[in-house]
Amino acid sequence: GTVFHFDLENAWSKERTADITGLPMDVVDKKYKRFDPVPLETIYAFVKKVINAKQEMMSDPNSEIWVEDVRTGERIPTPTVIIIDTVAALQSTQVMEEKEEMGSLLFESGAQAKANNAFAQRLTGMIGDPNITIYAVNHIRVDPGPSGGPPKAKRIQYLNMDETCPGGTGFPQYSDYFLKMVPCESLTNKADEGFAIPGKVVRCTIVKSRLSYDGRQFELVLTDTGFDNAWTNLNFLKNVKAVKGAGANLFIEAPDGRQTRKFAQRNWKALYEGDQEFREIADARLEEELMKLVPQPGSVDEQALMEAADGALEGEGEQA
Repeated sequence: GTVFHFDLENAWSKERTADITGLPMDVVDKKYKRFDPVPLETIYAFVKKVINAKQEMMSDPNSEIWVEDVRTGERIPTPTVIIIDTVAALQSTQVMEEKEEMGSLLFESGAQAKANNAFAQRLTGMIGDPNITIYAVNHIRVDPGPSGGPPKAKRIQYLNMDETCPGGTGFPQYSDYFLKMVPCESLTNKADEGFAIPGKVVRCTIVKSRLSYDGRQFELVLTDTGFDNAWTNLNFLKNVKAVKGAGANLFIEAPDGRQTRKFAQRNWKALYEGDQEFREIADARLEEELMKLVPQPGSVDEQALMEAADGALEGEGEQA
């Protein structure tokens, strides 16, 4: 697929993209396009053009747009990823043009929130069929509420009472998934626990999800080169008590009974990324544990849900 990154904070570069994703620079040049700050209306018009172009290509069954989903075997359009970085920095044309003249920050904030809400609402129903994913990055900030008065009611579940997301509630309301990510502890100085990694743990809370229960948490390991898959997986396996043994004799057991070779924690990354059999066993256990956190699509008993819905419509809501 292709990535279009609207870098509204003007803080990114192709070199940083290559470093964090691990992709060669020629792939970044071909598949990744970064845009300087532009108004919200420009982003909306761009997304609409992408939608229209992909829908036109989808009308031809022999078009090169079609690829096979390796998970389901179905034909799907090639994926397109659009990153809005960040929602807090979004500005509509009206706000940008009148910023120096209005003199009312309150009006400016309210007008921008309404524009963001309309943007999210209009695009929600358009991006599914052409296989477009929008990542909206935002900040969580503290909202002290009225001075001396009672605290404000929470506008979004699983945020603290004094936490809010700038830019209105449109993106949280219309998103399929909402993750709250908070750096919580450094791993650099945990050598006494056998976990000396140059990085920190970022705790993620599932605020909203189509596939999992709200409120569940998991952790990612952030190093100096970005989120590290190998160390994140080890941290996850340790948290679910799937790493057995001690010291230089650690091992992981797959659901079918296979065990990895014994390893010391300092050797984990090299073994996980370089030993195919070792990784297959570790990944088998990872998949088993991850499915407890986020079940596979279609694993819900859809027939039972349909029967419950029919019963509710027939006046049997309490039983359903």
